[in-house]
Amino acid sequence: MKKQTKKIVFKIYAPEAQEIYLTGDFNEWDYRSLSMVKREDGVWEVEQELLPGEYQYKYIIDGRWEIDNRQEMRANEFGTMNNIIKIN
Repeated sequence: MKKQTKKIVFKIYAPEAQEIYLTGDFNEWDYRSLSMVKREDGVWEVEQELLPGEYQYKYIIDGRWEIDNRQEMRANEFGTMNNIIKIN
């Protein structure tokens, strides 16, 4: 049986940002492929279809690689922190 993807909405509050991209191991860390959209309340969001599994990701906020401290995170093999998301 083929695994089904799930639509995940990634969100981050960054009202002062000019541009934000989502990048992670689900898109091979392509830092320009997932541009986020800013809502009027300062929250940026983007939808991504993901298969079940665990993924690491970061946000690129105005050219800086950032994590969301309010979300689950862990150190990667290089010793830097990434956010993680688990899809069932």
